Amino acid sequence: MVSSRAEAVAEMQLCARNFPYFLKYVRIRDANKGIVPFEVWPHSTQVAKDWQSGESWLEGKARQLGFSWELAAFDDWLLLFREQARILSISLGQRESIELLEKVKFVHGQLPSWLRLAPNLSNQETFGIGATGSVMMALPSTEQGGRSFQASIVQFDEFAFHPYAGANYVAARSAVADGGQMLIVSTGNGPNGMFHEMWNDPDLPFRKRFTGWRSRPDRDNDWYDREYRAYLSQGKAMFFRRENPETVEEMFTAFVGLVYESFSDEKNVRPAPWRWEDSKYRVAGIDPGQGDPFAIIPIGEHADGRSHQFGEFYERGTVDYQTAVEYLMEWHRRAKFHGIFVDGAEGTFIATLRSRGLPAYAANKERGTGIALVQSHLESGIHTVEPDCVNTIREYKSYRWAEHRSPGEADPYTTSTPVDHHADAMDGSRYAKMGLSLSFSKTPQAGQPDVGLKVIKRPPKPNEDALAQKLSRGQGITKPNRAGPDYRTRTVRVGR
Repeated sequence: MVSSRAEAVAEMQLCARNFPYFLKYVRIRDANKGIVPFEVWPHSTQVAKDWQSGESWLEGKARQLGFSWELAAFDDWLLLFREQARILSISLGQRESIELLEKVKFVHGQLPSWLRLAPNLSNQETFGIGATGSVMMALPSTEQGGRSFQASIVQFDEFAFHPYAGANYVAARSAVADGGQMLIVSTGNGPNGMFHEMWNDPDLPFRKRFTGWRSRPDRDNDWYDREYRAYLSQGKAMFFRRENPETVEEMFTAFVGLVYESFSDEKNVRPAPWRWEDSKYRVAGIDPGQGDPFAIIPIGEHADGRSHQFGEFYERGTVDYQTAVEYLMEWHRRAKFHGIFVDGAEGTFIATLRSRGLPAYAANKERGTGIALVQSHLESGIHTVEPDCVNTIREYKSYRWAEHRSPGEADPYTTSTPVDHHADAMDGSRYAKMGLSLSFSKTPQAGQPDVGLKVIKRPPKPNEDALAQKLSRGQGITKPNRAGPDYRTRTVRVGR
């Protein structure tokens, strides 16, 4: 209890120097207990020390470990004790960004009167302290999120679920390029996406920490078993397991909401059962991915109706057309393609392929039909993937339906819309399979499933013909993709 001005000044100075000490004055709102002091667990103290150091951190965690409230307390501490601090916080959506900022305001409002400073700015997006000139802006994850805000510290909450994680990270990284701090905090969302890639990037200039469910002193095996059974009775046990991992491996395991749930290594991953040259029909699906990544999926179909993915081209960053064309030409020289199906928005690329004598067409992008087709072939085991197509296999295991949270509910529900972030191999595979299905008519033969394919010719679009003629005369067009986060370039290899 502070009883004099001198004591208040001394305490304020201690708080200013020591964020972990400041936490003793933080009160939070608990859904069951009301307004309570922030409970400092052993991991909370270490996190507070590390965040105060100014280093950038990648925090992987289980849920309900106090990270959101500690982040809000850290924001308020910066606003109170750092001159001209500029805090940019990017959350999953509008509701989440408002909620985080409200937590900061709540922490500030619950401080002792001698520790509070009057805010000079307070609305749904910003909160500022006049005496220090510091301000915080909280935004949802959008395509342009954070681009116009210069920050000294950038924070991402539940980063693995952000729909525009890549674009937001690039913008935010630029905002703190001159020595600022980044804090990225999230539970896992499967072995895919920006959070997973950053965690596994050995060259990332961040420190990394995993905090599992056992970090809370009040949780033990009995708690875990009891809560797991409760979720199991509601049919949501997999949500519980995903959001309460004990290890990093569990954090990055995709448990629920997969588009291709029937995909398995045992059934769908194997060396080519026949040679590329022996395929009755050879196609490729291409999703340029706008640099994040560029995927080419070559698939051969056997006379008995089985199909196999022989290889993959999978690169991030800027990819010019020539590199992709040469990859396709390696396959074409071995045995000619019957069709190459490309995202129709890439008319120039289609024309480039045609100028090289490749049979390129705009892909049929009907998502529902395409997903159902791929799913049925995976489930029946008639579509397989070469074992060294590691990126495609990873995407099959992590391509999930979009999740949304209903107001007032803790658990997400899945929708019929897949999450597209880092799923370009899935799109390329779908384009290729749809090309096989829709560009050829199938006549059953005795004892064989759907064989005897006949090509159905489709006329090229006039503008594509004109571009192809221009390119064939040597008037080259090179159009790099819009660059995305370029951490690593995957090895590109031609399969068997």
